[in-house]
Amino acid sequence: MRISTYSFIGEKLRPVELRLIAKALLGIRRKEVTLADGSKYSIDPISNLGLTLLKAGNYEPQMSEVIKGLLKPGDTFVDLGSNEGYFAVMAGRLVGEQGKVLAIEPQNRLLAVIQKNAEINGLKNIKLKPFGIGSSRGTLTLQLYPSTNTGASSFAPGFN
Repeated sequence: MRISTYSFIGEKLRPVELRLIAKALLGIRRKEVTLADGSKYSIDPISNLGLTLLKAGNYEPQMSEVIKGLLKPGDTFVDLGSNEGYFAVMAGRLVGEQGKVLAIEPQNRLLAVIQKNAEINGLKNIKLKPFGIGSSRGTLTLQLYPSTNTGASSFAPGFN
């Protein structure tokens, strides 16, 4: 399928429920992409992250450059709200086998995606922690945003 089709469904088709119906009817599934730096990701091609990687070949380039400038082999990186593991994978490659990455993500629906992205990159230094981080102990309900922009989910009631 062409990027323009993914782009139309992911960015133009409204409401989000219609996107999900179109995705199902067209049989759009996760696919593996390899970026210029050799990293690989299992993406949903109509999601915010997936479309950005397909179109630009990277995600949040300014943040990526900061991370690349700071991390070196043997370092530890904590990815709070790991989403699909883009920065966790980047960090895992940068810190190497002697380094550690903690990927913290409260969305159960993303845990297998993060694990898959670590596996297809051969990274054993990423440890997945399935919870959220806050200023105090407690239990909160995560308000899930539809699957096309999982990064917009929030613990704040009524956020989305």
